[in-house]
Amino acid sequence: MTIYFISDMHFGDQSVMSKYDKRPFKTLDEMEKTMIQRWNNRVSDNDKVYILGDMFHKSVPVEKAESILSQLNGKKYYIIGNHEETVDQMRNEWFEKLIVCRGYSDSIIQLLSYKDTEVLKINGWEVILSHYPMLANKNTFNSNNKRTIHLYGHVHNSQEEKIFQLSKLARMDHKKTVNKNLSVNVGCMMPYMNYTPRTLEELIDVAKEDSDVLFSIRRNNYSFVNFNNEIRDLEKYHDDWLLRKVKDKISI
Repeated sequence: MTIYFISDMHFGDQSVMSKYDKRPFKTLDEMEKTMIQRWNNRVSDNDKVYILGDMFHKSVPVEKAESILSQLNGKKYYIIGNHEETVDQMRNEWFEKLIVCRGYSDSIIQLLSYKDTEVLKINGWEVILSHYPMLANKNTFNSNNKRTIHLYGHVHNSQEEKIFQLSKLARMDHKKTVNKNLSVNVGCMMPYMNYTPRTLEELIDVAKEDSDVLFSIRRNNYSFVNFNNEIRDLEKYHDDWLLRKVKDKISI
């Protein structure tokens, strides 16, 4: 049994094709078929997959969601995202119908509120799961805990994600050292995710490389007063450098 993680697949959401992620698919149907195929190429029926929210767009009827879930291998643990929580259609009645359609044990094993933080213990690591990125919680920046990782979604590969990275870079600048407590975005559109569920081991490698890349672009004269310049620096260097560093560790 292997445990995987992924977030923000946005089945049925046309906006991720152009407005937000500019995903490299010609149609929604192509995107959905590709994500299902890549999921099943990795995940077996005995595996667990933690979905960190926003798997479906609010317009997706429960019957289509049931059809998609029925094609995906593994036991799913679902943290509700903001799209599911804030839209009446996808709050209580929608998920209740979905669970009835598939059977609770066959499709979604557990529903977790986006308001809560789920903490797993896996191979000596404390894994903090939430739909949203958190700059700090009781363990994220605890210097005494070197085996903690925070997995999140929601922000896609957006300026909000760059701001979160910038905050980590600022902390490294303050501490003058690489932050050993890790965090990583598991949104499916991230280059290292490539629309594929990833294992904890893979994500730990990404998070470590991410910290090294951030620290390597820290400059002595970084004053964090020209916000736009810092964002441009991250957009120019961070993603490309990180992808080059992890491509040999992860089958992209």
